[in-house]
Amino acid sequence: MQAIMIVAHKDPDQVLELCKLLKKTFNVYVHFDSKCHLSDDNVEKFKNIGINIYSHYSVNWGSYNICKVELLLLKEALKNKDNTYFHLISGQDWPTDNIKSIEKFYSGNKNIYLTYKLTKDIFKEHEYVIWWYKFYYFYDRINRRSLFGKIIHRLLIYSQRLLHINKLKRLPKNMELYCGSQWFDIPRYCAEYCVNYIDNNPWYEKFFSTSFCSDEAFFQTIILNSPMKDKVVPNNHRYILWKNKHNSSPAILDTEDIDTVQKGDYHFARKIDPKFSREFMNSFSDK
Repeated sequence: MQAIMIVAHKDPDQVLELCKLLKKTFNVYVHFDSKCHLSDDNVEKFKNIGINIYSHYSVNWGSYNICKVELLLLKEALKNKDNTYFHLISGQDWPTDNIKSIEKFYSGNKNIYLTYKLTKDIFKEHEYVIWWYKFYYFYDRINRRSLFGKIIHRLLIYSQRLLHINKLKRLPKNMELYCGSQWFDIPRYCAEYCVNYIDNNPWYEKFFSTSFCSDEAFFQTIILNSPMKDKVVPNNHRYILWKNKHNSSPAILDTEDIDTVQKGDYHFARKIDPKFSREFMNSFSDK
C-alpha cells in the first residue's frame, strides 16, 4: 500500500470527492486547517469512507504550522507498516493519471521525488530567499498576506539586516539550506529518516519555527544533507500554473489546461475548483 497525505484548508465536499477517488487504491490521511470549522456531518462523511481525518492546527500562509501538519500526517501514515510510499498533496489537487498507474510507478521505487535549489542562490518576491531563514518571523500569529503582515515583513527584514541578525549560525557546520516545492513523493526509508532526524534534533524544529515559508525547506534540507541525496529526482510530477487566473495565483485550472497536462509528465495538478475545473476533473477521472 501507499499513503496519500492531504493538506486541506477549505471546501470539505471537494476534498471528500478527491478522497473517494484516491481511496480506491491508497490509504488517505487528511488534515484540515482548524479555521475550516468542520461540521459533525462533514466529519461523519469522511469516517464513513474510512478516511483518517485530523484538524489540529490553524495554518497561515508561510507559517511554521504547515510543517507541523506535514509532520503529523507523515507520522500517522508511518504507523501503518503496510505503507511503503508517501505522497504529499493539497486539498485542491487532482490526479492527472490513472490511479493504478500512479501506484504502479512508485511501487518498489526507491527514488525520492522532490524539487530543490540551494536557498542562497534564489532571489524572488524582491528579496533573497536566504533571508527567510536567516531572520526571525512569527507568521503563526499574524497573517502574512494581510496589509499589516506585508508591512511587518518588510520591517522585520529591514530591522534585522540593520542589527546583523544571523540565525544561520545555529546550523551545523557544512549544512546547506535547500528549498523547493513542499509537495513530494518519498519511499518509507526516507520518511523514517526524516522523522527520526527531527525527533533526535530538537534544534531543527526550533530553527524553522521562526522562519518564513519553512515548508519549502523543511524536508529538502534534511534530505539533501543526508546519504540519501543521490536518490533524489528533482521532479515531483506536479502541474502548477504560476499565473493569476480566476482570481487565484497559482492559477485555478480549467479546460484551457487540459491539453498541456495530458501531454506532460504529471501525476497531480493544482489548483482545482469545481466551479471552474469540473471539465478538467472529468477529463482525468475516467483515465
